[in-house]
Amino acid sequence: MRKIYKYPVHGDRYRLAHPAGGIFRHIGLQNGVVTLWIEGDTEADDNWIEVRAYATGEEVGNGKFLGTVQFPDGLVFHFFSVNVGGPHDSQ
Repeated sequence: MRKIYKYPVHGDRYRLAHPAGGIFRHIGLQNGVVTLWIEGDTEADDNWIEVRAYATGEEVGNGKFLGTVQFPDGLVFHFFSVNVGGPHDSQ
């Protein structure tokens, strides 16, 4: 069975597990919190990613571009995801 999972993103580097093979659907603000929505199979194993935020003009690293979020105060951040091995692995 497939469903949409919702993940609040905290900080400029945030690790989370989502169903392997998940399809990114949207990133945006919900009640002032950056939130990521991913469609995935409820039976799939976990896939760990690190979501990274970069301000406009900042050098970006490698990763899959997820989207740009503009905050009410005018700040703009660009979000990328990078596959990682687990919740505490360093990269």
